[in-house]
Amino acid sequence: MFISKFSVKVIVIWKTTLFLALCSGSINADPMRPPAYGQKSAVKVFSANTYELSQILISKERKRAVINEKVVGVGDSVSGASVILIDENKVTLNVAGKEKVLAINSAKGFKIKRETE
Repeated sequence: MFISKFSVKVIVIWKTTLFLALCSGSINADPMRPPAYGQKSAVKVFSANTYELSQILISKERKRAVINEKVVGVGDSVSGASVILIDENKVTLNVAGKEKVLAINSAKGFKIKRETE
């Protein structure tokens, strides 16, 4: 059986390409997977004096707020502060004996009010 030099080069290039593809995992990758899937996202670190109010949920049964990416209710604590009051547009915290009011930022956060019967 005769194999030309060109055929040998093609086979070597094909094997190298296949080897590199197998090593990188690109052959087994799901083509429908989002580009950032599986990558670790940056984790926000909040200091004890920083409070970010992102959501308020009010229903007849409960009042909840999301502060520093943590769901809290009245009496709960977050980053060294305790929640005193949850209102439609603001949350009042007790920080080292002093009241601190967090207002909902319309650009970043939102509120949800559910009327149930």
